Amino acid sequence: LLLERKLENIQDSIEVADTQVSEVMTSANGGSPGTAEGVSKKFETIMATKSDSITELQEERSKLQKAHAELVRAFEAKLAE
Repeated sequence: LLLERKLENIQDSIEVADTQVSEVMTSANGGSPGTAEGVSKKFETIMATKSDSITELQEERSKLQKAHAELVRAFEAKLAE
């Protein structure tokens, strides 16, 4: 549940960042092309980092779910004895 909340928070952060970058890109289009390229590259870097974080959290959640299921099975086996 905690990891799901973290995942949702990261996804929300990505949406906010996407909106902010869109606003910056819109205002940068009036400026030099180099500025727009720099902002675009930075945005891509941020998105890649966030994507990696999401993937790591999803993997961690999966591992925890498997560990929980194993623990429940072990507990039920002990109760059956």
